[in-house]
Amino acid sequence: MDGYSPEQFHQYLDRVSRCVRYVSSERAEEFGFKYYYIPFLLAIRNQPGISQKILCESIPLDKSRVSIVVRELIRSGYVRNDSTGKVWSINLTPSGEAVSRKAEEIVNDLNGKLFEGIGREDLDVFLRVMGEISERADAISAGSIYDPADLPFQDASG
Repeated sequence: MDGYSPEQFHQYLDRVSRCVRYVSSERAEEFGFKYYYIPFLLAIRNQPGISQKILCESIPLDKSRVSIVVRELIRSGYVRNDSTGKVWSINLTPSGEAVSRKAEEIVNDLNGKLFEGIGREDLDVFLRVMGEISERADAISAGSIYDPADLPFQDASG
């Protein structure tokens, strides 16, 4: 890790995160929905009948936040709960299907702009490394592997 400052990584992640939120929010508003609906709409579209439990596993938010957003989506008329028992079966409504296509358009347009000019090989490496970092972040957040001695950029003073 020589030659890199710890701030660089955080600055890059913060800059990209702000860009994604800002552009997604701006575009979603144009289409009349909230930007944070995007991962929900796409997950439900890709897995019709998905349960809230599976949504919690696929979207990095806590159970209560997932539940709140699902209720918002139901109130907005974008999704419905088709369950007959305790386990939810969440599906898009026709309105939700239309909005999910707009959500996909937003994601594809933004990804196209972010990754323009980056070769397939570099993109594959980036996605692999980001996947590994994401898994490590999940584990650290869960408290299962956090050991400060293992973190990069630790100097002798700790």
